[in-house]
Amino acid sequence: MALKIGDPAPPFLPFITSRRPSVAESSEIWTVLFFYPRGNHPHCVMESRRFQTLLPEFEHLGVQVIGVSVDTTEQQQYFRDFCVLKFPLISDAAYKLSRQYGVLETLEVEGENVTFARRETFLISPHGQVQYHWTDVDPDTHAATVLAELRQQLPYAQ
Repeated sequence: MALKIGDPAPPFLPFITSRRPSVAESSEIWTVLFFYPRGNHPHCVMESRRFQTLLPEFEHLGVQVIGVSVDTTEQQQYFRDFCVLKFPLISDAAYKLSRQYGVLETLEVEGENVTFARRETFLISPHGQVQYHWTDVDPDTHAATVLAELRQQLPYAQ
């Protein structure tokens, strides 16, 4: 079951880190936690690069961006280097975080079960509560959509 607005966000720590602290380490930072199916998929590359392009604007608002997929740590590191991402990624190869956030899905593809995180995004307040949840994500425009919503949600962003 997916989390609802106002629910406490399950804690996490990025495994592939950057200079930014995680939500578990800071009570002053808003977090955009976006889930994507696989790092090697063209739509995942597109979405992640869009977040990277807008990262200075997110940071200006005091918002950290963190990406999550069920890829291994090694796959995430390769993906981060390939896309030249400066924000942290989480390897959720054990499916724990994806399950806690209610985005884990298994589909049969060519006779084989494939488990992945659905492309969904959560805005988490500095107090650790889900403030917004995007389920209909267009990888090409999603980062801009999230930034626009943040500008409306955060009083100091006007």
